Amino acid sequence: MSVLSTIANFQADFVSTCGYPCPKSVIIKENDLTDYQYSKEIKKLKDEGLIKFSRWVETDEYDSYFIQGWNLTPAGKKTLEYKQAYARVRSNVKKCFDFEI
Repeated sequence: MSVLSTIANFQADFVSTCGYPCPKSVIIKENDLTDYQYSKEIKKLKDEGLIKFSRWVETDEYDSYFIQGWNLTPAGKKTLEYKQAYARVRSNVKKCFDFEI
């Protein structure tokens, strides 16, 4: 699996990920990368304009949560990897919930 595929799968599967960005730990684990390899791959995708970094803080009545990771840009959503991941998620949602997205 490629780094782009990992981010595309994470973003397309909004049912499981609740729309959060794909964190570094998921990318490294899914692709068995070192920190150096991760940085090199991320830089390449950023330079191509396919991904962007997102960061924010969410709070509730008990705590605050620092959210950060990678999202696809509009150009990234036009890639074959995202289109395949989104089609798979649509199919799964249709099978599980009998609901069309």
